[in-house]
Amino acid sequence: MKKILFVSTSSSVFHIPLWKAFESFGYQVYFVDYRSHPFVATGSLAHRALHRLPRKLEDSLYVYGNKKINQKILKTAYKVKPDLIFASKAKYIDIKTLDELRTIAPTINWYVDQMSNWGTIKKIAGHYDYFFNYDRYLIDLLQKRGYKNTYHLPWAGYINKNSQWPDKNNHKYNLTFIGSYHPEIFPRESSFDGLEKLGLNIWGNKEW
Repeated sequence: MKKILFVSTSSSVFHIPLWKAFESFGYQVYFVDYRSHPFVATGSLAHRALHRLPRKLEDSLYVYGNKKINQKILKTAYKVKPDLIFASKAKYIDIKTLDELRTIAPTINWYVDQMSNWGTIKKIAGHYDYFFNYDRYLIDLLQKRGYKNTYHLPWAGYINKNSQWPDKNNHKYNLTFIGSYHPEIFPRESSFDGLEKLGLNIWGNKEW
């Protein structure tokens, strides 16, 4: 059976659908959570406590947590010897680690975020064998910068034989926003001022 090292986070809405997709293609999935260390895990007690520490100490502990995650990813890759390494965003993987992973197996990143992460994206995109994003404008920018390994890959719905989709002419909601809410990282309430009058419905994590 083909093996894939899947680097994602279990809190992502893409995690389960991607895992099922890999299995449907016959891959045995080995998973590493890139937010598994408490210093990096958004919302954990340790992560929240870091923000109350002096800046230098906060930064050093964050770097330590990130280093441990990178070590875990590499250790798993060498142990599993996968046919493919697939990262879903995985923003905490260091450049040095990315380059070493490419010596083990072909690497792919489907980066499920857009221009708000441009600084990270343009830094890491060239260190994967294949880099995908759902925003065609962002891919155009990368390709203009000479990134030949970048491709447009839009979102899709996960379906199976029992899936039912509503009639496209019978919408239940006027306006829908789907996304996470982490006020300590990116407060979003002000973005929706006035939209509630249009029948806005928000779907996301329980913090909403």
